[in-house]
Amino acid sequence: CVKIIAFVLSFFLVLEGLSLSVFSGRSAAKFSARLRDAYSFVDEPDNTIQIACIGNSNMYSGFVPFQLWNDYGYTSTVCASPFQSVEESIGLMEKMYKTQSPKLVLVETDMFYGSYPKKNSSSKHTISDYFGFVKPDYFEDGVRNVFSTFVFHNRWKLAHSYKNSSFVKTHGYRFSNKKTNIPKKDYMAPDNDIEKIKPKDIECINRLVNYCQSKGSKVVFVTMPCANGWSSGRHTAVENYCKENNIEYIDLNNAYDSIGIDMQTCYRDEGTHLNFEGAKKTTDYLGTIIKNYGTLDSKSNDAKYSYWTEASEKFYAYTKK
Repeated sequence: CVKIIAFVLSFFLVLEGLSLSVFSGRSAAKFSARLRDAYSFVDEPDNTIQIACIGNSNMYSGFVPFQLWNDYGYTSTVCASPFQSVEESIGLMEKMYKTQSPKLVLVETDMFYGSYPKKNSSSKHTISDYFGFVKPDYFEDGVRNVFSTFVFHNRWKLAHSYKNSSFVKTHGYRFSNKKTNIPKKDYMAPDNDIEKIKPKDIECINRLVNYCQSKGSKVVFVTMPCANGWSSGRHTAVENYCKENNIEYIDLNNAYDSIGIDMQTCYRDEGTHLNFEGAKKTTDYLGTIIKNYGTLDSKSNDAKYSYWTEASEKFYAYTKK
């Protein structure tokens, strides 16, 4: 029994050591295809990021840091990955605040409604399916946050694949010029149904908000345009939470005309993710709101931030290829 306990303790110590020394920060970005863009902040000079954007694929498809830089001179980073949970977002922010002090945190709300897609009845079961009685989201995300080795264990061989990965050029934004013409629909038509956020997710949201605020950041909830997934029922639930907790809420699904979003040209798929054209418009719209806060200084004329202008020129040259 003593030997078993000693082995288990030694095992976890080794995992923790690997997580801290090998699979943190820049290594995380290189070794994980899913998370590499979410860790774009690891290559940023300390305390140079003014705005942090947290969420799932809706966020990394809809916010262009270089667009914000060109128009307003604000520095920003997108900490988002496919099906990212609120629990994962907390872990990312804990890592970010070690080197950055963002004054504004934009939290994309689609992640409030679950992370990984649900399996249908014909899907094969995996070992994670059998943790259903011990809060699987907390278990899975908690293990990933504490022992990042579990996240990157199968990425050793990809070390050289991501030397020129997108996070280096885009600060977390994932570029796509693809256009999908989708039928126009009034998916935000008012109704009496409220799609409540699950209590366990509310707990995580509270933790995320409280943590960011404790670090001195202003927290704003944002919902990116999403014709295939968002609804007035979800809007109302998030709006109610924000009213109860004194948080500003910006739902871009109710601002198509003001933003200039066209369903025929601004989505890259069937209505879930914006393409580059749509993302530039949403970023411009949010930039106007952020500027009106009057809390951020433009860095466009600061020589210490000249690398943003140089990188921006390379990024926009890339988008025209």
